[in-house]
Amino acid sequence: MESLSTQTALDDLVPWVQAALDQVTPGQFLLIEYLTDDDLPVEPYAQAALDPGGWHCEVVSDRYLPRHRWPIDHLALSAAGWRPPGEGSDNYWVPDVDLGSAATLLVRGLMLGRGCTDPDRYAISVGTFPSGPHGGEPLPALDGLPLAA
Repeated sequence: MESLSTQTALDDLVPWVQAALDQVTPGQFLLIEYLTDDDLPVEPYAQAALDPGGWHCEVVSDRYLPRHRWPIDHLALSAAGWRPPGEGSDNYWVPDVDLGSAATLLVRGLMLGRGCTDPDRYAISVGTFPSGPHGGEPLPALDGLPLAA
């Protein structure tokens, strides 16, 4: 069972993420990062892209952010419907979900699966495909949507 503070944070973050997802177009992806003050290989993150069947969602696995550097709850991710890494992605993933489900999955995946509990540490950005060091340019902002909670 979730605590009242966890539920309040979910209630605050899900509409924010849904509003951001609503502005993402094909060829773009939404990146949600949990900003820490730790020296980590990557910040805890979730990402989503619009595919023909719906939203493809991912939460960073311990391949990119090892469990000895940042907590991960495999059971919570599995119970929430996330597919494990190695079945088509190096991250936890869920394919072909609608907008509202995507927002909820992304926030719950970070909050409950990766222990990202402080809603003030969440930040959103949008990038374009192809991503990586030689492709894609990050977009500066989502029209009127703040980049951090």
